[in-house]
Amino acid sequence: MKYKVLITTSGTGFRMGSLVEDTNQTLIKVGEKPILSRIVESYPQNITLVITLGYYGQYVKDFLEIAYPDRKFEFIWVDKYTGRGSSLVYSISKASAKLQCPFIYHAGDTLVKETIPPPNANWNGGMLNLNLSQYRSFDILKDKVVKFYDKGVDDTDYVHIGLLGIKDYELFWKSLRSILKASNPDITYLSDVHVLAKMLELGTEFKLEKYETWHDVGYPEGLYKARVDYRDKYTVLDKKSEAIYFVGNKVIKFFSESNVVSDRIKRAELLSGLVPKIVNERSNFYAYSYVKGDLFANIVNKNNFLDLLKWASKYLWQPLKDLDKNEFVKACIKFYKEKTYERVKMYLKKKIINDKADRINGLDTPSISDVLSKVDFIEICQTEPYRFHGDFILDNILKTENGFCLLDWRQDFGGRIDMGDRYYDLSKLSHNLLVNHRKVNGHQFKIIEQDRDITCEVEREQRFIDCENILFDFINQNNYNARRVKVLRGIIWLNMSPLHEPPLDDFLYYFGKYHLWKSLNE
Repeated sequence: MKYKVLITTSGTGFRMGSLVEDTNQTLIKVGEKPILSRIVESYPQNITLVITLGYYGQYVKDFLEIAYPDRKFEFIWVDKYTGRGSSLVYSISKASAKLQCPFIYHAGDTLVKETIPPPNANWNGGMLNLNLSQYRSFDILKDKVVKFYDKGVDDTDYVHIGLLGIKDYELFWKSLRSILKASNPDITYLSDVHVLAKMLELGTEFKLEKYETWHDVGYPEGLYKARVDYRDKYTVLDKKSEAIYFVGNKVIKFFSESNVVSDRIKRAELLSGLVPKIVNERSNFYAYSYVKGDLFANIVNKNNFLDLLKWASKYLWQPLKDLDKNEFVKACIKFYKEKTYERVKMYLKKKIINDKADRINGLDTPSISDVLSKVDFIEICQTEPYRFHGDFILDNILKTENGFCLLDWRQDFGGRIDMGDRYYDLSKLSHNLLVNHRKVNGHQFKIIEQDRDITCEVEREQRFIDCENILFDFINQNNYNARRVKVLRGIIWLNMSPLHEPPLDDFLYYFGKYHLWKSLNE
């Protein structure tokens, strides 16, 4: 039958708190792709999807056009998506002109794994109510809905999950208009259930459509439960202002700052042949084709790690002799010193704590301001400009048939896209061998604070310990400065700390402070 699907993405997703400060809630990842992809891919390729847009609506539109160029979307901009007069019913009403046919309504925070039937009849999706009184709900008799309830009602039969099929679309829109007309225009609580209850009152029947795999991904606890059910195939640390999605044969990167995207695209040209070719872009997104290979983090060992270092020395770390050395030093100072002081200040402000001395892993460590005052940033910057990657970790490297392919390159180095520091790449690699993303994502680290006694440790695999020994042998044999690598490694952890959520932010801060002070005293 001919029908459409309505997906509402216009709301602010306020239940998600800080997770939606920089993005739309439907673009938050569950597994290797965003919530929105999992909804879109629930429906046949030939079905038109009607999308309401509001909060960060341009992000939603751009993502869908990049990820699904062969699908048909109809976009509806909603003017009132927050504050007085905004409501789910109001957002749905804006799509009425596009939905003069049977349709399915799929809330932007609802995920199910079951096959979703077409709207051959009016049906309402529900999951057996396990005392979930925070949701709207309904009772049934012989698989027919007999009554809908608002939030706060106990002992009902099924939870309303925000997924429904509407065959009698004309009555749906008539009921919706009636509700809007009779209601205070400033109220914000009107939902799809109010429309369904009105239709039921007018004699319409709704069949029960049972779902057992429902996840409400519109609040943090529900999101985390869904992430357990939809396992990510890749190990990527979450960041609020950026994301990486794997959709079909494309890898899509998102950044809340559009200049990061434009600079990364420029740097991809400078790293041509070493990174994937970019195939599409928007202001806050770019996409490249999926590259076949083994993620090096999964297969690295003492027998193949040196191959990477030799390859990088030959193809990546090329000297840039024609560039101004003074400009490079300025970029180093900005990147290493100024950014570090800024990030440390950001962390202390975020945690609302004072800079103080600590005893970390049994080592008396001064305040972070005293630790940083001992760093000779001028000496650190006395090196030569090189071509660089900027996030040279095992999780950003593929082992391919012909060598290696580099992923997720950094957009700049101290504001410069044309030069960087190979020591930064070496230090990032050293960091990754100690703080492996898989261990972090598996919460296999600990941070224990007791007054000023801090314990911070992370589990390590023997193969990473072996590779770290090989790395420093390589550093010494090629006359690199091993102490500089260790100092920069500590600085890297400090810089990372405010960008992550607890307890990882605390672990990175104290782990960085500890290792920086330790390396300064070697």
